[in-house]
Amino acid sequence: MSQAPAPLLRLPPRVAVWRVAWPMVLLGWVRALYLIADTWWVGHLGTAELTALGVASFGWWILDQLSELAGTGVHSLSARREGEGRRDAVGEVLAHGALVALVLWGVAIAGGQVLVPHYLDAMGVIDPVVRHHTTSFLTAATLAWVGLFAQGIVSAVFRGLGHSRAALTIAALGFVVNAALDPVLIWGRFGVPGMGVAGAAWATGIAAFLSACVGLVVLAKDGIVPRMPSVDRATLADIVKIGAPISMTGIAFSGVYVVLGSLIVRFGETNMGALGLGHRLESFVYLASTGFAVAAATLVGQNLGAKDAEGARRSVEITARNCTVFMVVGGLIAFVFADTLVASFTPDPVVRAAAAVYLRVQATIWVGMGFEMVYEGAFAGAGYTTPPMWIIGVLTAARVPLAWALAVGLDMGVVGVWVAVALSTLAKGLLLRFWWARGTWATRAGLPVPTG
Repeated sequence: MSQAPAPLLRLPPRVAVWRVAWPMVLLGWVRALYLIADTWWVGHLGTAELTALGVASFGWWILDQLSELAGTGVHSLSARREGEGRRDAVGEVLAHGALVALVLWGVAIAGGQVLVPHYLDAMGVIDPVVRHHTTSFLTAATLAWVGLFAQGIVSAVFRGLGHSRAALTIAALGFVVNAALDPVLIWGRFGVPGMGVAGAAWATGIAAFLSACVGLVVLAKDGIVPRMPSVDRATLADIVKIGAPISMTGIAFSGVYVVLGSLIVRFGETNMGALGLGHRLESFVYLASTGFAVAAATLVGQNLGAKDAEGARRSVEITARNCTVFMVVGGLIAFVFADTLVASFTPDPVVRAAAAVYLRVQATIWVGMGFEMVYEGAFAGAGYTTPPMWIIGVLTAARVPLAWALAVGLDMGVVGVWVAVALSTLAKGLLLRFWWARGTWATRAGLPVPTG
């Protein structure tokens, strides 16, 4: 007897895309607010602290991508089980994802103790005050990251099931907790000594852990409980195989920025503060675009589980169109109001000016960023993450010689670095769109290439 289609697959594709996407777009904004809240409080500690947060942002991104290794695999497998009508197997996927996440957290703690000084050297940071604050933040981040690992895999299950509104509600709860903890842990309140920039890391980690606990309670009410009667090596291997290429690409992204850091600080260490501020403001569109990526991944996974390649193709096409509109509007707003957006985060006029230029340059190619996110998500949903790994990895690495050519060869200064970043982002989005259209993701799933 055949299983009934998953709830999302009973809807018209346009409706299904929005059912998943809009709560995840809002969830992206919630995640951005985490970063903005941290930046606001740290920025008012001083320019050195804000610069340290910018320097640390790529180490933070490495941790984030380690958590995505487990999360991407759990998301894809949860969506596939839902599409197959096997929700009873999702609890096992969650448990195996938790095991992968715990191992990765141990790796992060061990690696962080050894690598942070080398990371600072590679970035070309020599100011002892900035080095101290950066070390303090990254040390706290590796310890507190267990909360982000937990939140990542729990959220991945909600995304795989298409329960994006529940994921949004739980993330919003986490933001409230994070916003409340920031002034207490960063500045010191109610008898709690201020921890400076390290307090931002602890606030985010604690809030994420509480969010994960609430998420587990909600999943349990839906009959999904982490369970592992025995360790299934095949499930572990699938999680790692699906998640590793995208995770390694993200880590390589950070490695490229570490190399670029030595070029950026050549034009003044405060440029790292400007870059960090620019990244956190840019996160409003970047993290919101992950909502469209989640929609693509979830619907591709569920459609392939139901053996419907045409449904997967149609869903991704609709998602890409909607994301394009969103990114164009966001880019126009950022370009016009860049000075106003950066003004409240730091009193330093040099940092403000550099951050505004960064934001304007990137805003011109946010459509390419949207394509990158949607098609990376689509490949992840298909469990075929090798093409994004190569496309994103190679073009991100190309930022280094391009940045040197523009910044030094053409004497554009730090603006040349910003332009190199923008051009590579646009190229990644366009090439991923082309590669998806080839349809190899369908043939790997044993289905004909859709021709609609």
